[in-house]
Amino acid sequence: MPFSTRAVGGNPVGSSSAGRGSMVDRLFDISLGQGHELLRSLQNAGLSAAQAVRLTKEPETARRLVTTFFYPWSVSMPLWWRTPEEQIARARYIWGKKIEIPEIPMSFNPRTPTEVLLLHVPSDVRAMWESIVAPPGFGKNSGWSWVFDKEFDLLPGVPNHTKPVWVGFDYLFPLEKDPKYKPPRGNIPDGCYLAAGEVMSAAAQFTDWAATWGADREYYGPDMAGYTIDYNRHEYGKTSIVCLRWRDYPIKRISFRIIPASLGVKAALVRKL
Repeated sequence: MPFSTRAVGGNPVGSSSAGRGSMVDRLFDISLGQGHELLRSLQNAGLSAAQAVRLTKEPETARRLVTTFFYPWSVSMPLWWRTPEEQIARARYIWGKKIEIPEIPMSFNPRTPTEVLLLHVPSDVRAMWESIVAPPGFGKNSGWSWVFDKEFDLLPGVPNHTKPVWVGFDYLFPLEKDPKYKPPRGNIPDGCYLAAGEVMSAAAQFTDWAATWGADREYYGPDMAGYTIDYNRHEYGKTSIVCLRWRDYPIKRISFRIIPASLGVKAALVRKL
């Protein structure tokens, strides 16, 4: 009677990491005898028989419980967030098994209530966009196909990552309203920068995240304000920024767009770890 756990998007979570992660990944890959032993252990830990049985029948609940043993801060993560081990498995599924994954930052502690731990795997803009899987009930639209042929520049202070990196990803950072054609601003803390490709990494890793974007407004999506693109048109200009957004057409669609920097409302903030 083996149990199985699967990462978001239906991708298997295998032996992508060792130590702490492998225990979490193997928690429900157990035999009948081991299942009985697990039930006894849960009851010995103070759970009632009904509570213990419930945990063995709800792998996601138990996975989160066990994850908190190793990552105490994970209790504050949103439901769409995935564990470091699941992110590693997802990254290898998308980019191949040979990508170099840095050590999981065990000392991570969220700086804000909306900061999550993210494994960012950098690539070119088109590849990162194509790595995103739309949530159930959503479509996907790149907006203007020619946009991928443009030069995506990074604002000063935004690093050009060339290898996978763990970062603190704050998905709700308010941008200050700026006059037209001015770069986006905000009270950016030391050690942080406006997100660029990290937004697409987050959308690829956390496939249910986009389904929460429209909770408080008709248009909503994270501005990738760390990017700027030259559209050569006066209404956009050199200070255009890139964003992911969705709205009903009537089918909900995630779109890749460019907008004037002065229209940016919410960006994502990245913290170096």
